[in-house]
Amino acid sequence: MLLFDRRFHQVAAALAYKKDDDLVEGHRNRDYPKSIVLLFGVLSRVCRSQPRAEAFFRPPDMWQLIRRYWEQAYALGIIPSEEPSQLPNEPIKVGQWRYALKMLETEPGAFAAVEAAFVNASVDLALSLGYFSTGSFTNPAKSSCLFADGTEIRSQYRSHIEKRWDEKTGKKRRAAIDPQAKDRVRAWLVSDDAGRWRAIDPDTGEVKRKLPVDPEALASAKYGPTQSAYNVVPLSVRGDTPHSRVTIWIGIDESENTEAATIMRGIDRIDEVLPGKVQCLITDMIIRGTHQNTLFTKYGIIPITKVAASGSGEVVTDTSTDGSDNSVTVTTSRKGKKVKSLPLVRQKHTVMGNKVCSHQLMLVDGAVVEVDYDETGRDFVEISRPKKVQVKRSARKTEERPYSFSDGYCITCPHGDFTVWLCPHQRIGADDGRKMAENFRVFPEGSPQFIELYGAGRNTSEGGNAHHKNSYPHKRSQSSGRIAMNLDVILYFIADNSRTWYFQTGFKIVDAVLQGDPIPAITTAAAALTSTAA
Repeated sequence: MLLFDRRFHQVAAALAYKKDDDLVEGHRNRDYPKSIVLLFGVLSRVCRSQPRAEAFFRPPDMWQLIRRYWEQAYALGIIPSEEPSQLPNEPIKVGQWRYALKMLETEPGAFAAVEAAFVNASVDLALSLGYFSTGSFTNPAKSSCLFADGTEIRSQYRSHIEKRWDEKTGKKRRAAIDPQAKDRVRAWLVSDDAGRWRAIDPDTGEVKRKLPVDPEALASAKYGPTQSAYNVVPLSVRGDTPHSRVTIWIGIDESENTEAATIMRGIDRIDEVLPGKVQCLITDMIIRGTHQNTLFTKYGIIPITKVAASGSGEVVTDTSTDGSDNSVTVTTSRKGKKVKSLPLVRQKHTVMGNKVCSHQLMLVDGAVVEVDYDETGRDFVEISRPKKVQVKRSARKTEERPYSFSDGYCITCPHGDFTVWLCPHQRIGADDGRKMAENFRVFPEGSPQFIELYGAGRNTSEGGNAHHKNSYPHKRSQSSGRIAMNLDVILYFIADNSRTWYFQTGFKIVDAVLQGDPIPAITTAAAALTSTAA
């Protein structure tokens, strides 16, 4: 399946894989193409073991079958022309993949190139399936929305970097610990002004030629690569059918309490390749007012999430924003949740006799409601919920905030209905951006759009995260080190996206090959699958 996925070969082309004469453990052969090396990595991730992946390729019949599939994919134009048309007679071995992994860990920018290729290939797959092309801002399509949620991944190995007491300096220093003898310090780890790490021999005090640990671990937010957990935040999109999820971007959050910033970093990356095409972002309440205001104004995306509850036991009190001195007290609660509220500007319209009729609107738990005084004349009560008319996105003439949204509502009045347009984010020249975005929901909880999109989004995110964690033994990563752990994540989602490609369109060509059809009979189907826009 992977060999017939054109986007799999696009990601493989980004591997920092030098074809030279160096050998790794006596197994590396320079004649293996990058796609086969990446295929070995994906299988080692699926099999949870590199020796198992090597055993998968070892039988002669299996390797001959892979060679035949490679030749067929090459003849169909799926494999890039710069790759060889035939594979070596000997099957690939584990040293080949370990060499590629070493290159990713040591070559500057090598892993970033693989990440960028993964994003481009995933966007290409989503566009080929018709995503980000349907729906409107009034009724968003599921296939034009992004789903985001983080999950914690821990390594099953103990860190080999700790802080130990140095008798010579009388201070605690960062040390590389011998994994076989925990009391033995292999080297003291120090950094210079340029941020370069050096290993100091604890006995002689001389600088060692090589670092005894992964250098990426030293740049981590904490002491070691496995001492702290990694928060994996995938951004994905899905269609209306099973097996339709496409993961577009993966964020690895090494610090605590920065999931929202990681999501915004992913939105910024996706906006570079899909400017203005994403309609909504569905996530949990990790996205708050400041980030929601940025989603509206900078990226033109509507956030769909619940409103965080106000403080427990508090009475929400605000002063009307129309200039009057009337105090607004809201004691509304829903399912035991103390909801937030925010009064809006009083809406006025002219009626017969040149008189003015006014209506007080308020945001209650994210929804726009019309309120009026109760029988005591002191508290406001909800009298109606205006019907949504349309959601519009317009362009601004500023580079920092190129988008502006307007949410239209029909106000029912005995003197005649009228439409008001409300801004769910910061207005030009105003400083209410965070407050409005925190309390305003274009699609509040309970609306038809919220029920459809939020339910699908949370199920997609939580289900995808659960399946991802279950792919590890005991739900813990088998790798140690930032790049190795991140590569495990990317390898999983490469296989997951290829599975989506197969169930949506790829089965046409793969099944034809498996049934033994001659190459000319499947050329037409292959051309249709490989001619999507880059």
